[in-house]
Amino acid sequence: MGIDKLLAGLSKVRATHPGEWVACCPAHSDKNPSLAIRKCDNGKILLKCWAGCSVSDIVGSVGLELGDLFPDMPKHHSKPARNYFAASTVLKSLRMPLCILSVAGHDLRNKKHISEGNLAEINKALAQIDMALSYTDL
Repeated sequence: MGIDKLLAGLSKVRATHPGEWVACCPAHSDKNPSLAIRKCDNGKILLKCWAGCSVSDIVGSVGLELGDLFPDMPKHHSKPARNYFAASTVLKSLRMPLCILSVAGHDLRNKKHISEGNLAEINKALAQIDMALSYTDL
């Protein structure tokens, strides 16, 4: 993956030291950077949200997977078995993300400004939809 892909999915990114950054956490409504990021010498990427968000929620919010934080680890050649859910079950779980995107679409159509906080919610909704679709057999 690389640190660049992760940083590109975050907002208010600021370098604090070589190989270290802070940014707004994409897993919650963050107005001031609470996410600490560090790229280790071995290529691994460490994340810490001081508001308490889990690493899996953080990477999922930017469309990545936990394995993307460990680029030097060997990748499995075959996909692990996954339990798929019926499309109707997945759609029910997407009610809120779809509502968020619907409201954003109406705002855009009416040329309303989308705030940075709302943009973070839109990005989170998109990541939730992408993740949910990976659990369907569609």
